[in-house]
Amino acid sequence: MLRSGSRGYIMPKKTKREKIMAEHRRETFVFRAPQKDTTTPLPADTEELKVIKHDLAWTIILAVVAIGIELGIYWKLNGV
Repeated sequence: MLRSGSRGYIMPKKTKREKIMAEHRRETFVFRAPQKDTTTPLPADTEELKVIKHDLAWTIILAVVAIGIELGIYWKLNGV
C-alpha cells in the first residue's frame, strides 16, 4: 500500500515482525571476505636455476668485454 504525498511515494511502515527479523539479521550477520587461492607455487628445479645463473654470468662478462673493446677502439682512434 503506497501513499502519494508531496515527497512522492511513501513506503508503508514495517510491521513489528519485520523489525524483529531485520534486527536478528543485523545481529547474526558475519562478513566473509572472498577466499584467495592459497596454493603455493611449485619450487623451480634447482638445476635449471643453476643453468640460468651460469648463462646470466657469461652474458654479463661478454657485455663488459664488448664495451671495453668499444672504449679501447674509441680512445685509440680519437687519441684520448
